[in-house]
Amino acid sequence: MGPKGLSQAQVAYWEGVLRKATQVPEWRADLEKNYWSDDFVPSAQFRKDLEKDYADMKAVLVDLGLAKQQ
Repeated sequence: MGPKGLSQAQVAYWEGVLRKATQVPEWRADLEKNYWSDDFVPSAQFRKDLEKDYADMKAVLVDLGLAKQQ
């Protein structure tokens, strides 16, 4: 995640840096040592995942009467 308003160039830069970081042997060792899963998600897919999660959660809250349908 990053701050709102990042340019496409900034998003691409940080996505590249983070992707490279997940490929180094030290990261791989930490994954194994801590029983973490390797699930790097590119920014476009992450945005879609967050939007779906938001919509799903909002639907539940609307059904419970804790949020308004817009």
